[in-house]
Amino acid sequence: MAKNLQLSLSNSAFTSKSSGNRRARLSNQVLLRGLVAFAFLSLSLGCSVATAQTEVTGTWTGSLDPVNIVSVHRTKRVRTVTDETISSGEKVDKDKQKVKVIDGGSTVSTDTDNNEGYRSFEPGTDPRGDDKPKGDRIYLDFKRNTANGEHNQTGHTFLFTELQGLTRDQVTAGGAVSFSLVREAGTIACEGAFQNGTGTGTFRFTPNASFVSAMRSRGFDFEAQNSSWGHGSDLEDRLFTAAAINVTTALADDLATAGLGKLDLGDLFKAAIFHVDSKFASEMKASGFPNLGMDELVKARIFKIDANFVTQVVQMGFANESFESLVKMRIFKVTPEFIAMARNEGLGNLSVEQLVKMRIFKIDSDFIRKAKADGVPLNVERLVERRIGVGRGREQ
Repeated sequence: MAKNLQLSLSNSAFTSKSSGNRRARLSNQVLLRGLVAFAFLSLSLGCSVATAQTEVTGTWTGSLDPVNIVSVHRTKRVRTVTDETISSGEKVDKDKQKVKVIDGGSTVSTDTDNNEGYRSFEPGTDPRGDDKPKGDRIYLDFKRNTANGEHNQTGHTFLFTELQGLTRDQVTAGGAVSFSLVREAGTIACEGAFQNGTGTGTFRFTPNASFVSAMRSRGFDFEAQNSSWGHGSDLEDRLFTAAAINVTTALADDLATAGLGKLDLGDLFKAAIFHVDSKFASEMKASGFPNLGMDELVKARIFKIDANFVTQVVQMGFANESFESLVKMRIFKVTPEFIAMARNEGLGNLSVEQLVKMRIFKIDSDFIRKAKADGVPLNVERLVERRIGVGRGREQ
């Protein structure tokens, strides 16, 4: 009987233990499901919060004439640049205000000593910003505060067809306006008013979360802190700029076929600004420049170096010139007319470097004729010496 009692107790204990295990397993399953549900909810809420945090607000000004914008937001900053004779890519540091010319159609600048601004222009226009928008376009300038307390400005010339709810007639007539710029990277919604062709107001930028993931899958990580574009800027700033200059997944896909190697976010932004695509890269390759990278293609856009110009250079008698020689010819305006002038004055077989030197020292037909009349030997070096006042006693 004692053995039976012990066996009964053992069975009861086993049954109790098994039931306890089942209850524990059930409790664990319920707890696990609860944790998964909570994690999913937290993740969803976290994404919502993150999305809300990326919303950018600020003020805008607009005008058919960018000069009017200067007087509103950054008179000293922009005039600091336009009063200088600068070439693309030259950094100007004056009164601790830094500006770097790198792009086309838009202006991005900062008011802090530790950040660089970007003054941009349409391909082929004056880097100093002297060109005005055409009749079907308007210049808009956006000013906003970043999360770390810095002040950023982004300016761009937009077609009226890009802006939903704003027409040229509204700008010229004046009055309250409400319009938006809808891009793949997000939407910039603006409210304000125009008077005498100049407008002011506020804006709110709402980013497109799917754009970030779509770009990441293509190798362009907007969330990476080591981005070559706007190093040190935050995600909101990069997305806002992407919307302003119209960075798209279609552009990323197109550049992937251009044979330009590994591109980063900075390359993507440059391509959007300067309209560099696979077609342009292919045309330059076919023109005899198969190894141009993104920076060279950007430079080609800035200085209007395309297949037609390469053909023109060959026709001028300069076949197989380097890409940098073509850039110099554009910068210093070594044109067919200038080359013809030099040849007509007896200066034949000149190199691009010699022609550039003549342009730099303003050696034209009148100067050449006067120099010849004074007995100056007819070669570029002696003409340059004459221009700068060196070796005047050697003519005889």
